Amino acid sequence: MTKQRKTISQNLKYKLFYNCARTCCVCKCQKNPIQIHHIDNNPSNNIYENLIVLCSNCHDEAHTDHKLTNNLTTKELIHHKTLWEENIKKLSSHAMLPISISNCAMWTFINYEKIPRILKNIGLEFEKIEFNNLLLKNVIDKNATPIFQKASDDKKYITIYDRLEWDNATKLHNMYMDAIDNLVEYINPLELGAIWSKIEIKNLVNTGDICFAIRGFHFKENEIKNNKASRYIYATSKNIEIRMYANTQYIYGDSALYGHFSGHSFIGILMLIKEIKTENNKLIINATPLAMSSGVSTSYKSPHQLKYGWKTSVWSPT
Repeated sequence: MTKQRKTISQNLKYKLFYNCARTCCVCKCQKNPIQIHHIDNNPSNNIYENLIVLCSNCHDEAHTDHKLTNNLTTKELIHHKTLWEENIKKLSSHAMLPISISNCAMWTFINYEKIPRILKNIGLEFEKIEFNNLLLKNVIDKNATPIFQKASDDKKYITIYDRLEWDNATKLHNMYMDAIDNLVEYINPLELGAIWSKIEIKNLVNTGDICFAIRGFHFKENEIKNNKASRYIYATSKNIEIRMYANTQYIYGDSALYGHFSGHSFIGILMLIKEIKTENNKLIINATPLAMSSGVSTSYKSPHQLKYGWKTSVWSPT
């Protein structure tokens, strides 16, 4: 008796395509067209674990019963799917780290209000020795929140180095940069550039998700209070726009403040999604920046093909 085929939902399709970087899980050839195969050959069993992305050649192989050569068995297909998806997660997360993007790149904006809470919620900790040293010096409180000193009034904008002694600010910066790297590799943020279409974003991104984007962003001065300014940050492409605000007091140094985080700059942003809405036929992604990396280049080795229009990935599985 022929089993009835059920339509695979869009949400499930986009999740499958994203998790394998739109690449066949068996041959890993990026040039081949991809299809979705039911591992148990039951076209009505549309659970995620039973679906694998294959190219047309490997899909034929999975449906063909060879007598003289090895077949793609159920066990082999599950193995290929699991191994490839885990590999994509690791490669994608690692590509987002500043050290992977450029020798001079680093996290030069850090949201000290949000990061400790997120780390605590998922069970990650700061490096204990550095944390205890900064706690003893009264640089941070028990929640790792910086205890800022009063800055001089002779500057238009203040940054971390205006609120702490240079040595303490550097140690605080290093502790947080390591924690953010660990966070990125642990949670595997969604790469927005890989799903830069309205339908994919609506299907894959939810409020509260942590996402990553590396591209050109516009920075505009906003409200200024007590030498602390907020910058309005936005990027628009294909009728989709990312919007957020960042406080300049969380920026490390004047070079980042006046160079990388002003005007129009190519940067990487780790963000917490606040809202996704439609406004005058434009899809708006409102977010809170968790960390921003400056000094980045376009040699971004993501396993995902990006859809922003500025480049495609330089990564290759071979």
